[in-house]
Amino acid sequence: MHKFTLLMVLFGAMTFLSCHKSSEHPASSSCKLTGLQVKGSNFTENYVMTYGSDGKLSTVQYSDGGTSFTRSFTYSGSMIIINVTGSSPAVDTVFLNANGDADHIVMHYGANMYSVYSFTYDANRQLTKSTAYTAGGGTITATYQYSDGDITEVDEPGGSFSYAYYTDKASSMGDLEVFGQMVQFGVVYQKVRHLTKSNTAGNVTETLTYTFDASGKITGASESSGPGDITTFAYTYDCY
Repeated sequence: MHKFTLLMVLFGAMTFLSCHKSSEHPASSSCKLTGLQVKGSNFTENYVMTYGSDGKLSTVQYSDGGTSFTRSFTYSGSMIIINVTGSSPAVDTVFLNANGDADHIVMHYGANMYSVYSFTYDANRQLTKSTAYTAGGGTITATYQYSDGDITEVDEPGGSFSYAYYTDKASSMGDLEVFGQMVQFGVVYQKVRHLTKSNTAGNVTETLTYTFDASGKITGASESSGPGDITTFAYTYDCY
């Protein structure tokens, strides 16, 4: 499985959507990302997204040729309730703080099986600490370091992750780490200014490259940790 797994657990490979749009490739605000196909040497994954009249994410349909499921999003006050239908039914609930950021997330995935992820932010709404608790397990805490509005390092027990960015390009829904957060929870819980360029864990670095159309939308991407290890991404939009 590629490191930038799109439907992911919360720690390790996480970044956040920026409100800054200073990129030399500004994506059109009248387009919605409606599809992403992921291809590796021995797998193909498809994501299809729909949106409500308010522009918020409504459903995400996932398939990989053997597994399929749908995540349906309901917005109710300060909560996002996500019903998962498929081979492993589940319910996730995102609780939002007064700023509309994720305060904590509860994931239910079986009888008496659940995890709770809690988030702490600074005055700039940048995530400074994440705490993960799993029933029957333990608690894991991660802390975050920043430079110019971008997360440069995530430290957690047993290791750390570092990140690099294309500092001339603003983060967007097409950023693979942003995409993974959105399609899983309907909210992006780590804020960065720029488009993710790489993720390093130990001695392994995953590098991302992107292609853009004339309007600045990301149309494709590739992810590689070395020769022969390449995953490609193809994007589909609905523009109006």
